[in-house]
Amino acid sequence: MVRGVWFSTEKTAPKTPSTGSSTKSRRRNESSTPSEYEGIPGHVLLETITFELDGDKTRITDASVFQSVEDRDGMLAAGMEWGANESMDQLEELLKTL
Repeated sequence: MVRGVWFSTEKTAPKTPSTGSSTKSRRRNESSTPSEYEGIPGHVLLETITFELDGDKTRITDASVFQSVEDRDGMLAAGMEWGANESMDQLEELLKTL
């Protein structure tokens, strides 16, 4: 099992609620943030997460753009896909409690 820590590479003031660019509407909220995996420092990706209303549910789309194929392959080999799936599972369990 591979675990790691992701962090935003964009620095913001402590009271700023989000980083990156974002667009919002009543049905869609999108945010883009540069990110870096602690296990592979120096390899930054651009992550865009979109929350979109779909009837009585919310569809989440998480897209990552890497600087190279090698960066993508390295992050996948380091467990990125497993970690992303684990995060979505945890979010799903949290939402069940609301």
